Order: sequence, then structure tokens, then C-alpha cells
Amino acid sequence: MKLKKFRKKSKKQLRGDLVKERKGLAEIRFNIRVGKEKDYSQVRWNKKEIARILTVLQEEDKNGQDVISKEKKGDNSSKREDKKDLSINKDEKNKKEK
Repeated sequence: MKLKKFRKKSKKQLRGDLVKERKGLAEIRFNIRVGKEKDYSQVRWNKKEIARILTVLQEEDKNGQDVISKEKKGDNSSKREDKKDLSINKDEKNKKEK
């Protein structure tokens, strides 16, 4: 399946596909060892499908973290500005006391 098709799916569907592909890979490997299957290219294809699914899942996780990290940066910067204001106020108080 193409990456475009995977990107259209939800995380839940992708995780389901991932489980299905991993079970399929285990089954193919078993059949090869037993001698029922002789087409080794299916193992390679299955591994690539698993990698595609994992890539899309990681992209989605990374995109979600980017939004959160940007929000955190905004929060931290406002806290820093508040601290600067406090330090300025302290300096002004010290000058008035002198």
C-alpha cells in the first residue's frame, strides 16, 4: 500500500494494520521454515509494509509533539517576561530606598 493511503487512516486503523502485518510476517516466516512457502520476497515486502506503517505513526506523533512544544515555548517566554518585570520592580524599589 502506498504511504498516501496510510496517511489517510486514523491511528487506531494503523495500529490494527500493524498488528495484522506483524502476524502475517510471523506466519510467512513459519511457513518458509516448515517448507510450505518458498517465496522469500513476501518477507521483504511485509517488512517494508510494517516500516511504512511505523513511519506514518511516528510522523503523526512528531506532528502532535511539535504543537505541544510550541505551546510550551510560548508559556515559558511569558514567564520569563514576568520575571524580568519583577527584577525591574526590585531594582526600582532599591533605588527608592537609597
